[in-house]
Formats: sequence, C-alpha cells, structure tokens
Amino acid sequence: EALPLAERHPEGNGQVYRILGALGTAYREESQFERAQELLENSLRLAESARDYGEMATSYNSLGTLYVKLGDANRAVEAYKRSLACLEKKGSELQTAQVYNNLGTVYANQRDWQQAEQQYQRSLEISRAGGDTCAQAKTLNNLTQIYQVLDQPEKAVKVCQQAIALFKELRDFKNAALAQRNLGRYYRATKQPELARLAFEEAMPLFLLGKDEVESAATRRDLQGLTGKVRLPWWAWAGLIIACGLIAVLVWLIISEL
Repeated sequence: EALPLAERHPEGNGQVYRILGALGTAYREESQFERAQELLENSLRLAESARDYGEMATSYNSLGTLYVKLGDANRAVEAYKRSLACLEKKGSELQTAQVYNNLGTVYANQRDWQQAEQQYQRSLEISRAGGDTCAQAKTLNNLTQIYQVLDQPEKAVKVCQQAIALFKELRDFKNAALAQRNLGRYYRATKQPELARLAFEEAMPLFLLGKDEVESAATRRDLQGLTGKVRLPWWAWAGLIIACGLIAVLVWLIISEL
C-alpha cells in the first residue's frame, strides 16, 4: 500500500527503494525467494543511482541473508562483504557489527571455524566499542557454539555465561533461557551432570519470565532425564539401605546357626 503512494509523490524516490527493500525482506521471510530477490535487487539498483550507501548496505545485507537461505554460501559472503564496503564509505562502523556476525554464521555453516571465529570476534569488538549490548549478547552466543565444536570448554562456558548475563541485563529472558539451557546440554554432553542440573534449574524460571511455558516444560524433561540417570530418589536409597541391613542380619543369623 505504501509503495504506490511513494511512487506518486514528487519527492518519494528515497522512500521507494526503502519500501522495496523492506518488502523484499518480508517476502524472503515468507520463503518467496524469487520475488524477494527481484525486489531487493530493484531496491539496490535505485539506491545505487541515488548513491545512498546506507541503503545499499542494507540491501546487500538482506541479499546475503537470502543467499544463506538458498544455500549459496559464496554469493552470501560476497553480498555481506559488499555491505561492509558500503558501510565503510558511509562511515557507519557500528552497523558493521551485524554484518560481521552474519558473515561469521556463513563460515560456521561451512564448518570454517577459524574464519567464523574471526568474524564473530570482529563483530564483538565493534559492538563493545559502541556499547551495543544486544549485538554483543548475540555474538557471544554464536561464539559459544564455535568453542564447543573446537573443544575449548573453558572459552565456551565463559562466553556463554557472558551472553546469559547480557540477555538478562536486556531483560531478554527467552534468549537468556535458551543460552542457559544450551549450557546445561553442553555440560550433560561433557559428563558434568551436577553442573548440567544447575543450568537446567536456572533456565526453567527464565523461560517462565519470557512467557514460554512450553520450553520451560521441555527443560524440566531435560532435568528429569538427567537426574534419572545420575542419581536415585531418596526413597530408593532408603530401600536399598534397608535391604542391605536385612541381608546383613540374615547372614549373621546363618553364621550364628552354624
């Protein structure tokens, strides 16, 4: 509805390519990839004509994400790098943090862990310098997975805990809970059941604060499965102690009869 209004307005050219870009992103998220690509490329062409480097960067970034969804890693990397070049011309370093994060994810999907870590670290450096707490939390969360794959447990736990703290600071309880539960699952996979139990117990109320009862219940099942494997309930232990006592008495009686 906005597009024809902008097209008819004498000074609407700047809005036209912004609307095309937003519309292309919406179609991309609806998995209408062909239509999304057409709109994003039109947006980019108009932004280039206007020499609007900010919108060019946005269009390239959106196209990069489209190529990720299409499974074309090479074109995604190229689009993200062009987005970075446009932002450099615009002088918007803080905005590059998101693009570096996206670039890191492409490399992670390609299992190029070294490149992925480098891009995430660059994103983190920029977002820290600019005080972008949300960007920091997301990038730290991504780095957690890299360090898990690289079998660097101390780094994995450290960055995950930092991400959780930042999500809590932002009152983003859903992402804090997801990161906390992922930490629990990591502890479980690395045979650290007590730490896993603590992580799951901390994740459940965070899910409830984020109004997600389904995930809280799923985390409770993680916890129950864990406790069921690593320790018996108190009444089972009591039964075992009583049984052992009875066996001991029986043995003593037999020996006494002999």
